[in-house]
Amino acid sequence: MSNAIDAIHSAGKRADKHKITITTYETDRRIYIEFSDTGTDIPAEVSAKLFDPFYTTKELGKGTGLGMSIAASIINEHNGKITAKNNPDCGATFVIELPLNS
Repeated sequence: MSNAIDAIHSAGKRADKHKITITTYETDRRIYIEFSDTGTDIPAEVSAKLFDPFYTTKELGKGTGLGMSIAASIINEHNGKITAKNNPDCGATFVIELPLNS
């Protein structure tokens, strides 16, 4: 959520155009949680490093580069995965996929 808020502010959109959408659904015994924003897209050179420890696009003193790495580690430890993609209109969507317990 924090990254989505930052992306919206970076995009410079008017306050009434800001939007973060959270969607959940279940399919094939897996739960999906999608976080979509209307901020900036993820540049190709960033998407390759997005979940790397200590990688940040924020200015010095604004981020440690650990948030996405830690989130991905926790999700992976629960046999899940996290992916990111650009939205067709603008912004990005992060999808967390986790298995349901039997």
